[in-house]
Amino acid sequence: MVIKREWATPIVIGAFLLAAVTGLSMFFEVATIIGKNAHMYLGLLFIVGGIAHAWTNWVAFKRYFKQTKPRIIIGIYAAIVIATFVPVGPKMDGGGENGLRAFMTASLDAPIKDVAVVIKRDPDRVLKQLQAAGYPIKNTSQSVTSVTGDDKLRALNAINVLMK
Repeated sequence: MVIKREWATPIVIGAFLLAAVTGLSMFFEVATIIGKNAHMYLGLLFIVGGIAHAWTNWVAFKRYFKQTKPRIIIGIYAAIVIATFVPVGPKMDGGGENGLRAFMTASLDAPIKDVAVVIKRDPDRVLKQLQAAGYPIKNTSQSVTSVTGDDKLRALNAINVLMK
């Protein structure tokens, strides 16, 4: 199989840029839903690009495993990767984020008036914000999912609207 550097290296560079910027935005808690999804899904291109880049540079790549300093650095990262799978501390529910996912699901299914209390907003103001954003919600007894249905992205965007 012939893999060309002309596309392998730009994929690595682009995917690194994407992962770095979206990762930093999540770290500093300024990420958007699009940014988080881009980080999670398009970040997979980093793996594809990395494998393609290693393949096209295989001779040089193998040399790193013959030198002491690169082996130590690679070994440290390998140990960190392995450590991320060690079950220490409380188990993270719902696939991660230590309960945040469960909270978001509850917020999407709860009446708007209850969500408003939790986020310390006036329920009528929250209702008007959602209506202004194009959500066909009629009263504060409705939940976000009652007006968005199975459209998870639209439901999460509604929560974003509420937080403004």
